[in-house]
Amino acid sequence: MDAPTLIQACRGQATRHVPIWIMRQAGRYLPAYQEVRAKHDFLTMCHVPELAAEVTLQPVREFGFDAAIIFSDILLPLEPMGIEVQFIEGKGPRLAPQIRNMQDIAKLIDADFDPSSCFLGQALQAVRHELAADKALIGFAGAPWTMACYAVEGMGSRDYAVVKQLMNTDPAALHALLDKLTTVLIRWLRMQLDAGADAFQVFDSWADALAPMDYREFALPYLRRIFETLRPMGKPGILFSKDAGAFAAENCQLPIDVLAVDWRVDLAALRKQHTGTGPTAYQGNLDPLALLGNRETLLEKAKRILSENATTPGYIFNLGHGVTPATPVENVRALVDCVHEFRSAT
Repeated sequence: MDAPTLIQACRGQATRHVPIWIMRQAGRYLPAYQEVRAKHDFLTMCHVPELAAEVTLQPVREFGFDAAIIFSDILLPLEPMGIEVQFIEGKGPRLAPQIRNMQDIAKLIDADFDPSSCFLGQALQAVRHELAADKALIGFAGAPWTMACYAVEGMGSRDYAVVKQLMNTDPAALHALLDKLTTVLIRWLRMQLDAGADAFQVFDSWADALAPMDYREFALPYLRRIFETLRPMGKPGILFSKDAGAFAAENCQLPIDVLAVDWRVDLAALRKQHTGTGPTAYQGNLDPLALLGNRETLLEKAKRILSENATTPGYIFNLGHGVTPATPVENVRALVDCVHEFRSAT
């Protein structure tokens, strides 16, 4: 049996149509999701495998996406490490205790995960059982630097002053935290792959907070370790670094299968620059707010991205970030149909 279309594209193989999935595709823009969410809080939906599986499958049923990405949150592997995670309505995540020094880092639990007993592993197994064989299942995790930001700051931040103060006053402590997080994140991802995920994506949501010299020291080595360690499992690894176009060249040198970029990057130019030396495939990169406009403009922009990137194998259509809650459902449907119907003129 052939691999799912998205996995073929991850490997640089020719596909019958351009594969598409979108970040946050299981979420608040979908009426079916809203019905489930009205009955349960966000963390309950993540922790109950049946609920997580249901909302994971909803957008694939609705639109025919080529992949399901498991419904979860990047912060969840911090819970078994001893950090409490809460989501405050209208304010976002709150974490406690905040990690500020070597003593705090030493207290973190060296967590490991069994796919048969972990709620996320059970959710993945349930989705894989229901998902058609031609649809890929994607697991994911946050990047070590992004996870460190949350663990130190205790919430999202505009300037990351607290974690940068740690970086510049006690870099050894930050490296110790990143090292411990990397170990746990590798186990978190391996568990997902063992549970049935066909590929995995690492989200470095706060990569843009770093200066180039700091990115090379505090982000790249730990990303490299994740992808190198998981590579023998033979399942494609995708890296998405938000707002990190300045680091595209460095990311192209990582042992990744797919580089996903946001809408600020000229994806076609990036692919051309790294042909033969970079990743096998690329993913992106429509501005998600294009989905809020009129359908004609949306499809015009999608076709332009397709014409520039989908004429050669190794391309996956996606947004440059997550779909927003106000997105009209019919615009998503039109986008998926447009991508699936695209045929190169060459």
